[in-house]
Amino acid sequence: MRELVMDGAPELNGAVVEALVNALQAKQLTPVPYRPALLGLAERFHRTWKDMVAMFVSEAQSDWDRWLPCVAYACNGARHSGTGYSPNELMMGRRLRTPNELLRMSGVTQVGVFADYHRALVKKMALATEAAKKALSKDQARRARYYDRQVRRHSEFQVGDKVWVLRPPKGKGITKLAHKWVGPARIEADAGFDNWEVLRDDTDERVIAHCSFLVKCSCPSRSLGVIAERVLRDLVEEATAAEGVDTNREAPDVPASANTGPARARDRAAEERTEESATVAAGSDSRAAPMAGRGSVAAMPGIATTAEPVVAGGSSQQASKPLPAKPQRR
Repeated sequence: MRELVMDGAPELNGAVVEALVNALQAKQLTPVPYRPALLGLAERFHRTWKDMVAMFVSEAQSDWDRWLPCVAYACNGARHSGTGYSPNELMMGRRLRTPNELLRMSGVTQVGVFADYHRALVKKMALATEAAKKALSKDQARRARYYDRQVRRHSEFQVGDKVWVLRPPKGKGITKLAHKWVGPARIEADAGFDNWEVLRDDTDERVIAHCSFLVKCSCPSRSLGVIAERVLRDLVEEATAAEGVDTNREAPDVPASANTGPARARDRAAEERTEESATVAAGSDSRAAPMAGRGSVAAMPGIATTAEPVVAGGSSQQASKPLPAKPQRR
């Protein structure tokens, strides 16, 4: 039997809604209050249409209902991330055409024989429905894995457990500092769908609450042991990670100048300049003149005595002539 999930609004509990549910041959389900996650698709759609209407509504926000048909048209023509099809394709068998597309059309194409068109349409809709079901199942599994990764605590309740019940206070003058947890209460029976029937000890009131609204008010000894083991395991892992970091820091036994990139580069450049200066000093006088203008050669005492007579005496023709200019590339 098909199920129709609705929230607990009074507008959805009248005779008209009941007649609609009976006409659809469905069963009406009402989720637990204060649990919007149970109506995730509906709540996500509410956020979508509110964002869209907020872009076109006036400053007085009195014409928001004027834009609802446009929002419905846009949502029915957009492809769903879970099924891969737009709602209109799954319901009508064809996609919606935009007003711009309709204005550019030169004419209307005849479908031909109605029976052939109907058979082709039914076949196409059946294939689209089957593909949408497979895509939706994969999307639901993906979302379930994502939700399970976010769950950090998992509590199992049994009949007879003592729990605290979350009951947010309502009324005029209620502030955020008011107490939200009441009890203690005792679990009497399993109400199904992760709901439990509890009996409050202070007021003898029977309440049906979701498991997310319950917290155990006592911690048994075995739970304390599990918590202690978890804490010790975390401490051991943190100590192991800290030892690994200290070992990596103490392992390299090299000079301090070699630990930095700029210092290593300066040392390498100094070695290259020393080798180059020694090569110039041992070479011919024609090669000594160009090197005499470099600061590194003048700073070396041995090289200065070798290159100085060449520059002063002018014995080298290559030193007196200017260097030829390099041809420019066009």
